[in-house]
Amino acid sequence: MKYYISRIVSFLSAVVLALGAFNVNAFAYTENHITNQVRVKTGTELNESTAPKLIIESSKDHTDDFNFEVYIDNAKWSDKYSDKGDIETGVSYTKISDTRMIFNIDLDTFDATSKDIEIPLYTVIDDFGDATVGINSKGSSVSEGEFVFATAGASDIKIYNEPVENMKENGTINEILIQDDFNSSVKSGTKYTIKLNGGFTFAQLPKMDNDGKYSNKTDIDFVDSSKKAIVITVTKTTDAGKGSIKLTDIKLNTENASYGNIKADFTNSNGGSAELNFGTFGTGNETASEIMINDNINYTDDKAVLTGTATKGKFVVLNIDNKEIGKIRVDNNGAWQFEFDKTLINDGNTHNIQLGYYNTDTKDLYYVKTIEYSKNNSINIVYAIGAEGYVYNGKQVVTDGVPYIDESGRTMIPLRTFSNSMGISDTDIAWNEKTGEITIKTTNGNISLKIGETKITSPNGEINIDCPAVIKDNRTYIPLRGVLNAYGISDENIEWSPSAKTITIFK
Repeated sequence: MKYYISRIVSFLSAVVLALGAFNVNAFAYTENHITNQVRVKTGTELNESTAPKLIIESSKDHTDDFNFEVYIDNAKWSDKYSDKGDIETGVSYTKISDTRMIFNIDLDTFDATSKDIEIPLYTVIDDFGDATVGINSKGSSVSEGEFVFATAGASDIKIYNEPVENMKENGTINEILIQDDFNSSVKSGTKYTIKLNGGFTFAQLPKMDNDGKYSNKTDIDFVDSSKKAIVITVTKTTDAGKGSIKLTDIKLNTENASYGNIKADFTNSNGGSAELNFGTFGTGNETASEIMINDNINYTDDKAVLTGTATKGKFVVLNIDNKEIGKIRVDNNGAWQFEFDKTLINDGNTHNIQLGYYNTDTKDLYYVKTIEYSKNNSINIVYAIGAEGYVYNGKQVVTDGVPYIDESGRTMIPLRTFSNSMGISDTDIAWNEKTGEITIKTTNGNISLKIGETKITSPNGEINIDCPAVIKDNRTYIPLRGVLNAYGISDENIEWSPSAKTITIFK
């Protein structure tokens, strides 16, 4: 497409020519233009195969050697232009900045009266929007003007959609209109992609109707066999002008989708992107809350049955010992249930059972709940370094103070946290301020230890420890393993997880 700027030669020019009183060049003009416009991504470098050309047309008014300035905006001259050089014989340039160049025309070796001056716009596009090239005549016989030669991004492409409310299972969303008001051609091979998020897929290819410059020049297909994304491809370079693409009969598969927003990403291969919101699926935008796991695992024949509650409509994933067992959507009443081979957990060993909401886009789990389970040890207690309280058979119990690891590498636990987790009431704990002695009354006898001393007296005999009880932050901390042994829990029933920084006790 050519863009022209011209000056009308006035009657006064004719008078001047007749009288010969003034320099003819003062009233000369050239019909300048660019060869084409391109649509690109930001940061694109235009080269021999992609750069438009600025054309300074030949003119009989080019009677003497002349020079003029060419400047660009929202772009920089690329390295294809050195500080000085020749476009061709008789047409030389001098770069005076990243955006300005002076061109000198030697009429002895270049006939500008019969030959156009062609200046390739070898540039790097800066930012979204139009990149322009301008001419400063500098008093020469070249006309001034500015022209758009490139546009970066998809700022002139708009997506229209009326979101649906509470779409049902395997439902339909409203039509999508892609409106392109960019007044130029679109190259063959340009692609517009719509990718669904959140576990949604397209049940079929939507119907497509085009008008304007896109008429009979596009194709639609799935990006791959997952059917998460469709791609609209321009099959033939379009004419200049406006155009639109309309998609209808858009059916979605919701088998692996959680209740909530129906979102998608739109991308243009020429640059630019947008996030689309097609509405909501289910009863509304459900915000995920904590996953709860029931204490007891039931057994029926060869199956183990694990139950609990979570946010309705969300997908939860069950992992046992870091292996995925299954994925289900939570019922509308907020309940979930997994049935699996009981041999996975009833072998007498300790197993890591983990549930979490599933992000179908990143494949990650979030709001994860983890319990340690052993069928032969039906009660388990988990202490976490740096966390208040403890977890008793999957239920969180909050107490003051947090366990920590001392300088000798031993786990220190608040006295109250230990006692409460073992079912010992506060009234069964005695503190002698004068002697610094702590006495814990248990059903099997008393456990006694003193602040600063490295031995514990218990019903199981005297136990030597390598770190004493201490007062820290106005709380009494005791060495966990030593006190557990004194309580009658052996090392085989104490499990330390270095990665999770947890201590699990089986009673």
